[in-house]
Amino acid sequence: MQAYCVKCRAKREMRDARVVIMKNGRPATQGVCPVCGINMFRIAGKAIAIREPIRRKTKFPEPEQLLYR
Repeated sequence: MQAYCVKCRAKREMRDARVVIMKNGRPATQGVCPVCGINMFRIAGKAIAIREPIRRKTKFPEPEQLLYR
C-alpha cells in the first residue's frame, strides 16, 4: 500500500505494512519507508472499517448511577 513519506516528501510503497486501529476506532495502516526507514501512517476511510461500535467514556456518570436524596 502506498503512503506519503514526510521525510522523503514523496509517495512510496510501505514496507512491513500492518493494519492498526486508532484510539477513535478508525482503521489505519502503519509501515516503514523503504528508502529512509521512517515510520509511515495512512488512515483508512470509514467505509473500510468493520468494527464494533465504540463506547465513549463520559465525564459524568450514567443516570442510574446517580444518588438522589
